[in-house]
Amino acid sequence: MASGSLHRGFSRACFTARPTRLCSLIARLDEVLTGDGGRRVGVTDSDVIPGNYEIENPRISHFSSACISKREDLRSEAIGERARTLQRDRVEKIRSLGGSLYDVPPTGGVRFMSAVVSEHDGILVEEKKSSGDVDKPSEEAGIEENPLYTSAEGPTEFTAADINHYFTLSAEDAGVYFGEGLPPTLLKEFEETRERSFLIRARVLELFDRFKRCQVDVAQATEEGGRIRSPASKHKPQCLLDGFIKSGKSAALAMLVHWARMQGWLVFYVPCGRDWISGGMYYKNEHTGLYDTPVQAKTTLEGFLKSHGSVLGTIPCRVLKPLQLGEGAGVGKLRGLQELSLPEGSTLKDLVEKGIAVSQAAVSVVVRIREELSLVTEAPVLICIDEYNSWFTFSHFHESTGTRSRRPIHARELSLVNAFRNMEGPLMMATAFSGSLAVGKLPVQLPGVPKNVRFPIQRYNLEEAIAAMSYYHSRKITAKEPSKEDIRKLFYLTNGNGEEIRTLARLLG
Repeated sequence: MASGSLHRGFSRACFTARPTRLCSLIARLDEVLTGDGGRRVGVTDSDVIPGNYEIENPRISHFSSACISKREDLRSEAIGERARTLQRDRVEKIRSLGGSLYDVPPTGGVRFMSAVVSEHDGILVEEKKSSGDVDKPSEEAGIEENPLYTSAEGPTEFTAADINHYFTLSAEDAGVYFGEGLPPTLLKEFEETRERSFLIRARVLELFDRFKRCQVDVAQATEEGGRIRSPASKHKPQCLLDGFIKSGKSAALAMLVHWARMQGWLVFYVPCGRDWISGGMYYKNEHTGLYDTPVQAKTTLEGFLKSHGSVLGTIPCRVLKPLQLGEGAGVGKLRGLQELSLPEGSTLKDLVEKGIAVSQAAVSVVVRIREELSLVTEAPVLICIDEYNSWFTFSHFHESTGTRSRRPIHARELSLVNAFRNMEGPLMMATAFSGSLAVGKLPVQLPGVPKNVRFPIQRYNLEEAIAAMSYYHSRKITAKEPSKEDIRKLFYLTNGNGEEIRTLARLLG
């Protein structure tokens, strides 16, 4: 019994202890081993010389330290060999339980630590372990042991067993579920790897679960005719994805859109919020005092119709006010009455098609859709906006204030941004910051954003970096199969930055 306890205690400490703690553990183990008449297990009499000794310059990688004399070197080597034997035994035990280290799901969920940690600790994954759980050493998990792709046909079938696997989006599904397109960062990744694949991360599954619970709250409130959520409820219908640059926020939001649309949700998706504040033509609307961007409005309507054409045809229009017309893209105003009314019994599909056909009505139709979405009861509604932080700074547009002067137009002065920027209300909404945008410093509490809705997305941990490098090697990005040492070097060098890992992976050779 005592030997088994010593075995397990030493094994656990070897994986978790810091250098100073490991030195004390080795000294204590040496006392225990030499307690039986001054004889050590596995060491000859000539090697056993009584007396105290000190261990200097501890090194975890060898589970030993530099000793003062030859005698202490032999002792450290014996202890280190025993530690490596215990480590191999434990890994074999894990493999015998599940076959693969990745097939053992976390019992208490995964909690990711901040990317800002000490140089010795790196980025770690903490798990809530029960008394019967077995530690999972990621160092022993070779990239060849983890199946590269998941067998799930879509995000709705993802489970904990699919974490750190890749899901490939077919060309047909990309056209069906992403009619608006994909974020530029994802398109760059797909171009370099020559495949539309996403890494399934534990944090993404938590995001799915969050909105699944929100949808249940909305459904119950609709049936009861009451409030969507009580003030004490933890299931807020809004979520703001935040994190370091290149941490995977855009990918997580895109996977949320795919997951929701596969379940029949009505999703209004803006894959690039910066496109709404730059490019195209802009005109000042005399009725609202805001600036219309008809080019962006028409592009948004075309993508929305492509993704939800059949669903929009079953949802009636509930706001019956006439649409105010503005200026079209390069065609000016229409002659006559500056209003447009839809016939009675029109659907949201009719409304969207009217905005596409009449350039002067495109902006008003997008603004009207925001009102209509808050009244839809036929399907759960979700609004997803990427590069959301670009809507809290100045746009690329300017207004002339004199013959030789002009002022920048703020994003909130644009009609489209003004209609969709506010996250407050009962409607489910997910937005994502883009760390790659030079928008300056923003306040912690943004106007129109509820409190406590930030959902942090951390950079890759070591296990995710292993999965990513395995994928990049399969896509011929790396010249040779990366070793565990190569992956560790890239991981700590990039601090888990996915784009930098992909870029530096080409230099392995």
